[in-house]
Amino acid sequence: MVKIASKYFYFFDGETGAPIYPDDPVLDFKLVGSDRWVSKKPELISDEGPYQHCHSIDWVQLCTRQLRCDPESSEVQIRLHQTIEYNLGLYAGQVLLLRPCASRHFKQNDRDEDDLDSRSQVCCRIPFPLFRLQETCVVRFRAYDTSFDDFVENAQSFLDNVEVTATAVQTPPPPIATRGDAALAKTPLAPAFQPGTFSATTVQGSGELAGLVRNQLYLLEVRGLAGYILEGEVPQFLYTGCECNTELVFRFRPCGKYPSRSLIFVRQECSGIRWENAQVELQGRTLPIDQQGYLAIPRDMVGVAQLSRPGKVFNPSQIDLTASSNVVTVVTVADQMQLTAASSHQFVDDNNVPFPHRTLTAVLPSGDTVRIVTDNQGRFEAPVGSVVYAEDDLFGLATEPILVSGPSGE
Repeated sequence: MVKIASKYFYFFDGETGAPIYPDDPVLDFKLVGSDRWVSKKPELISDEGPYQHCHSIDWVQLCTRQLRCDPESSEVQIRLHQTIEYNLGLYAGQVLLLRPCASRHFKQNDRDEDDLDSRSQVCCRIPFPLFRLQETCVVRFRAYDTSFDDFVENAQSFLDNVEVTATAVQTPPPPIATRGDAALAKTPLAPAFQPGTFSATTVQGSGELAGLVRNQLYLLEVRGLAGYILEGEVPQFLYTGCECNTELVFRFRPCGKYPSRSLIFVRQECSGIRWENAQVELQGRTLPIDQQGYLAIPRDMVGVAQLSRPGKVFNPSQIDLTASSNVVTVVTVADQMQLTAASSHQFVDDNNVPFPHRTLTAVLPSGDTVRIVTDNQGRFEAPVGSVVYAEDDLFGLATEPILVSGPSGE
């Protein structure tokens, strides 16, 4: 029911002119010349007619009881009590000055009430412009060197000069509603696209992208440092929705520091067949070979590692784990030749100390050349009549050839 003594407010976008249907807005009122504001929640009119979607205020009651002024002749300032959320955005209003209407609009003894009501529609339906606030989001990000075990807390793992760029992506508009009922009229619409590109670079491992528009899609690009590779799942797109403060973490792994190295074992007599399901010693550690002939070398192994297993000959038997070496090495495996006339000997250094895990070359009586490796006590077996010697390598200098011709010894 429309009351002649009331004022009716309807809201619209001050820039586009589109109607706005806020939920439960609160208005502040102040008599011109006064410092006291009075807050009032207007009543939404749901009836069909010229006042539908308007918000009503009992003007006479407001003026006489709360503002203590004359409702017919007083000038009143009106403002929005607080920002309102509508259509995926925040809106604020400016101060509106309301001058008094003709006094007869409030006289109860007017003869023609129908005429009064028609004329009051012009005066009492008050347009109230709202203006959309520019909301921006902040995306914070961190970059780490994951080669440190405690990289989250270790300041040495923070990576500088990692650049992150966010570029606005224009998306197709959402489907348009075809029915014109009140519910669809209040359906949020996608905000206008605002192009822009934002970039930031990490300092002490941290960076910040500021000024991204809310409720918009962005393409993310991460540019790391030379010699590093980005690990894990990295988002390619970012939507700045309701949560405007986002934090991203980027993990980088150095290519030359503790790389993932592996050995693939194949049979010497048939290189197309893997040597699998076994164990070998590498740098004094027992490591498993899986059913595909694959061995993953622990990341903490560095330098040159000696490969050995009793009864087997490996080529190569020394695995280079320096920074410039191959990350994948194919190793051929052969059975160490055992003859009935074989004898056991011990290989010692210049100080007569047993030399374990030293690779030796044995020229057999048949003329074949094989490699053998000394065990933990520096001992090895070779057929009688073999010529055994050590080559110049990372573990020692070359030795003179020795003929294996007698019983076990040195």
